[in-house]
Amino acid sequence: MRRRVAILVVLSVPVMFASACASRSWTEGLFAKPEVRIDERFVRVEQRSEQHGERLGELGNRVTTLETSVAQASAVARGARDLAEIALARTDAADARRSRLASLGGVPEPQKGRALLSVVHVRFGVDRADLDGGAEKALAAVLSELRENPSLTVDLEGATDTTGSAQYNVELSRRRVDAVRRYLLTRGIESPRVSLASAVGPLKDSKIPAAQKRRVAVKLMQASE
Repeated sequence: MRRRVAILVVLSVPVMFASACASRSWTEGLFAKPEVRIDERFVRVEQRSEQHGERLGELGNRVTTLETSVAQASAVARGARDLAEIALARTDAADARRSRLASLGGVPEPQKGRALLSVVHVRFGVDRADLDGGAEKALAAVLSELRENPSLTVDLEGATDTTGSAQYNVELSRRRVDAVRRYLLTRGIESPRVSLASAVGPLKDSKIPAAQKRRVAVKLMQASE
């Protein structure tokens, strides 16, 4: 009986050892699969992070390029405004001289060698020297003609109605001429093409309605042969 027990004990030891090994292998396999899946998830997360990083880098480059373009456009706009201001400054002295002549009753004569093609009247409100929608619409047509025909020049003649003193109206007509001249120069028309600018002050012709006296006459001139 003791021998049978011993034999059973001896035989059961390998079986238990084998069971233990099998259990250990099964346990390791059981935990190994989730670890593999976790590792795969980490790899996928890292790949996505790298892709997001690349996209953020591309976005940053686009933002930098956009900022550079905006800065360049601003610089060009400032340069254009500076050129316009220089052109205006160069003609201020001539305008002042013409205003003095107008206040004394003298009106500059058109330059020789030029022919009058047409006249566009830019209207202004009562005691106003700013350009409203109607004035800008009239000047847009003038601007189109000047751009399509580089040989054309313009003469500007500012006027007012008879309300107020003559001295005040001469100054008001000068400011109206200056508003029209600035519109043309700031939109690319060269200063020499605005040949003459005169401020005649109040128009005393009773046949002309007061609303039509508040104007700047834009005379389109063509060089004659």
